[in-house]
Amino acid sequence: MLKNRIAHAARCRIGLLTLAVILAAGNSASARESRDAREFVDAHNAVRASVQRPTDYPGAWEPVPPVAWSDEVASTAQAWADHLRDTRKCGLLHSDTRYGENLAAGKKLDIAHAVRMWAGERDKYKYSPKYEFDTRIGHYTQLVWRRTTHIGCGRAICGRNSVIVCNYTPPGNHIGKAPY
Repeated sequence: MLKNRIAHAARCRIGLLTLAVILAAGNSASARESRDAREFVDAHNAVRASVQRPTDYPGAWEPVPPVAWSDEVASTAQAWADHLRDTRKCGLLHSDTRYGENLAAGKKLDIAHAVRMWAGERDKYKYSPKYEFDTRIGHYTQLVWRRTTHIGCGRAICGRNSVIVCNYTPPGNHIGKAPY
């Protein structure tokens, strides 16, 4: 009888330990996702806050407002990042969602580097109150599009490479509309 109680107690401890490990792993993934979300939002908002009034801007200027994180938008971005990993070995291909989208891929690519790459197109951008799409600046204009209020991003690893997908809502880069 005593042997059975000791064995039962040991099984319960092992079960509790297993549950604790599972919960810790889940919390660790959740904490990482939360840190990633904050890093994506902060990187985007730093670029948006740096937008200055263009010299030929018509009317009163207001700074480009910050964006917030959307779990719904992020789940779409993550699904596409996973798709690119699984079907294209982290090669780039735009999705056909209703969101705006920026993609980046490369070795040792992290969040800050991806956003800096997109923001780096600023040097090629010349403000116009009527947007005309140009592949050399489309990532930057999507990043700073005034009417965009929410972002969601995902990333996937392919060996030494990774792919990052950021989705934007409402989407930007509307031909003939003002970016800001």
